[in-house]
Amino acid sequence: MSLSVERVVEALRRSTPSLLRWSGAIAKQLRQFNIALDGKSSGNANTDALTLADLTVQELVVAGLRDADPILRECRLEAEEANGDLSAFATDAPLTIALDPIDGTKQFRDRSGDGYAVMIHLRDDSQLYYSLVFAPESGPTGTWTQTYGTTVKTGSDDTSKTAFDCLEALPLMTASNRQDSKKIYLIRFQKNDP
Repeated sequence: MSLSVERVVEALRRSTPSLLRWSGAIAKQLRQFNIALDGKSSGNANTDALTLADLTVQELVVAGLRDADPILRECRLEAEEANGDLSAFATDAPLTIALDPIDGTKQFRDRSGDGYAVMIHLRDDSQLYYSLVFAPESGPTGTWTQTYGTTVKTGSDDTSKTAFDCLEALPLMTASNRQDSKKIYLIRFQKNDP
């Protein structure tokens, strides 16, 4: 089977919305308890937070990716934590699926805000091809951001629809309907944090 970017993006578009919605629901419930764990040490307190939710959400998403379209197992899986059936995925492949089970774990753990999210991305060494972010506590039912090709969508979750159908119904962002903001945070630039 050849690893086509378009085919992998389509497989992710079809399989990841429900995975992220389920994962967000689990994270939201687990957040009610003291679930902090020790053992992560990158040297940056903002990124060293680890909770049972990180491990639980990653386990669910990794299993969901493994059991979805077989082409996804031909990609490398770059997961933030070390758990889940990571061995089901390629160890050397031109495309990488990147997973952050709880982006914003410190805020999540400390209950200092609702800006945490579950994230999935598809990339190679030089380009991002797909990104899906679900922030389960942003707004009444959560907020989505999805990008692929020239498509950029963001908006509220609508739980009366399937997650896929909700994303399909979100309006495309264009230069004319996009809000201006200089608040863009790029991961891997934490060393520049105040």
